[in-house]
Amino acid sequence: MALNSQKALSSDQTRTVITMASLHAALGTKLKGRHTGLETRRSKSPYNTRQRTKALQRRFMESKEKTHEMKCIISANPNATVSWNEDPKKLNTTNSVSDEPTETISIYTVLASAATYKSYTCSAKNSIGSEEFSFELKKATPPAKPEAPSATDEQIMYQSITFNWKSPDSVIPITSYKISYTDKDGNEKDTVSAGADTSMQLTGLKEETEYTFYITAQNEAGDSEKSSGVTLTTKKPVPPTVKITKNETVDTSMKFTYKIDVLGAENLKSIDITYYELRADGTKGPETKKTFTSDQFKFNKEDKIGTANLTGLEAGKTYEAVIVVYNDKIGSEPQKIKFEMKPDTSSSTATVIGVMLGIIIVLLVFVDISCYYMRQGGLMMTCHKALCSEPEPKVPESSNEEAEKVPLAPENGK
Repeated sequence: MALNSQKALSSDQTRTVITMASLHAALGTKLKGRHTGLETRRSKSPYNTRQRTKALQRRFMESKEKTHEMKCIISANPNATVSWNEDPKKLNTTNSVSDEPTETISIYTVLASAATYKSYTCSAKNSIGSEEFSFELKKATPPAKPEAPSATDEQIMYQSITFNWKSPDSVIPITSYKISYTDKDGNEKDTVSAGADTSMQLTGLKEETEYTFYITAQNEAGDSEKSSGVTLTTKKPVPPTVKITKNETVDTSMKFTYKIDVLGAENLKSIDITYYELRADGTKGPETKKTFTSDQFKFNKEDKIGTANLTGLEAGKTYEAVIVVYNDKIGSEPQKIKFEMKPDTSSSTATVIGVMLGIIIVLLVFVDISCYYMRQGGLMMTCHKALCSEPEPKVPESSNEEAEKVPLAPENGK
């Protein structure tokens, strides 16, 4: 026979939760034309269970004076009859057939109280065999005392600590945890809820300060006993270690890429960049200082890489910059970097184009002058004719006609 268990929650889940099981049993299955014997098997369950001979013992929790249901779902072929070990006259049960033709459902309703905190047995029987399944109804209790929380050196920062802890034993699910802490003088500080996770980052601490931390587990039945304390000291702020890894010039700006191996405090606060021109004669130009606040530069805490963009530079000039990075408390050692801005290619291109146009114009003038002196046309000759030449005199029409009427000379004396 195969046995599977399912979870069914109580209809009332206000303070303390009761969880009941839906048990599935197969009483006999056909194999090669005959019925086999009985076999007991238990599936995985989210609660502590133990298997006895042909029985399953489970724990169930209840809320005081609340009505709860125990459900026994039996699958058998032929159909099984279901009964409980209580006095039939006192039983408040409902038996029905589900959508599956070989499945029978029996629900036992019980009022949780001190008198009903005990075991209940659901019995199933058909012509092939029988099986029993046990339920145990118990009152919910708070979780067991948890172990003290812990934190590695990397998790202990300057104003925060990330804690880890183990979940303690609890008959019902743990809903949340509380972290409380005291300073070295024993003054209790705020208690912080960590939800149901078993890790949490606690912020708002002071640098280089000793604290003792405790953890408390909570479920619907109440709070556990406070754990033993663990004493930890937050780190002392130190200057950040900065290394300029890359610089890129774009037009009149310079983009710096830097890496910070040691942050030295909880956060980066600002970056100061002081820069000046390095002239050809070896002298320095006037100094200019720019401060970048946390919202004006980029920094990734995971890979410890950031960028800052310095603008307002002049193309073609050489500069030197001194960079200081500040965390919440202190600044880094100055980092000096020398860089050259790219020449202004747009002005040089315009110059080349202007020279080429000048050459073309000179060539055109030269060719035109040559054509003028050779009287072969050209712009200058055309202009000269238009402006300086006298108009030709007009010949009267009568003179032209008389000229045309010249008598023919006699040919050979004829």
